[in-house]
Amino acid sequence: MNGALERGVEVVVLVPAELDSADHARLRRPEWRAFLDERAALGRYDNFGLAGIAGLNGNGGRSDVYVHAKLMLVDDEWATIGSGNLHANSLFGSTEMNASIWDPAAVRTLRCELFSEHLGEKTAHLDARAALRFYRQVARDNRQKKDTGDSQWQGLAYRLDPATYGR
Repeated sequence: MNGALERGVEVVVLVPAELDSADHARLRRPEWRAFLDERAALGRYDNFGLAGIAGLNGNGGRSDVYVHAKLMLVDDEWATIGSGNLHANSLFGSTEMNASIWDPAAVRTLRCELFSEHLGEKTAHLDARAALRFYRQVARDNRQKKDTGDSQWQGLAYRLDPATYGR
């Protein structure tokens, strides 16, 4: 991914804002150290964003939303959505499946609807690159609000630190 980021590719990765205890335990194992270090290094790129989402709760605060979806959008041109994970169990012999969408109009509509929910603002007037930059900006702004205890964010997305996420 570093090569793509160095070429200026815009990337936003949405993950569960809080990992469950099994994931925390897994990431503490020594064999995950290299992965965590590589992910931490992605934070040095301005065109990379790691984000979680949190919705308003009944107490006037925010509660993290556990994201389990597997969705990828590329340049408002291509998308994949489904249950498949990028590990051997999903790729070989399991019943996981993804659909691939090669219809730019459908992919753009999917991106616009998803970003509208996550960002609290329509992005149809933006191309895919500008929309990802906007996503990262809203997530950064919301992170600042979260850190000060202000739950009045724009949308749902907030920035996660690639260096500390899951550690």
